[in-house]
Amino acid sequence: KCYYEVTILRVDQSPQIGFATSEFERVRTHTSNGTGDDDHSWGVDGSRLVLFHRGDGDKYEAKWQEGDVVGLACDLEKGQIEVSVNGSFDSPNGVVFQRAGGYEGEMFAALS
Repeated sequence: KCYYEVTILRVDQSPQIGFATSEFERVRTHTSNGTGDDDHSWGVDGSRLVLFHRGDGDKYEAKWQEGDVVGLACDLEKGQIEVSVNGSFDSPNGVVFQRAGGYEGEMFAALS
């Protein structure tokens, strides 16, 4: 299990924060791909209101504001990724990604 928090200092155009496996390919130059745009990462965007995995976007209904503290939790055994805003896991937050059978390997904090 792991958990980290990000304080939103400024709402950017496309912040994608979440988790990635060790197979996630880092790119050191500008690209339009970010966290959640491949098979090895899962991202939440509270500006565009989208959840990303494999580049597909599902609706996410929690609009982030300056000063919000966004928490990301991952339970590898349960196969769940959860989001909180200002300490609340209540809807529309809570479990945003669910994978039957859990996640294998390691997960790392990922921000793009």
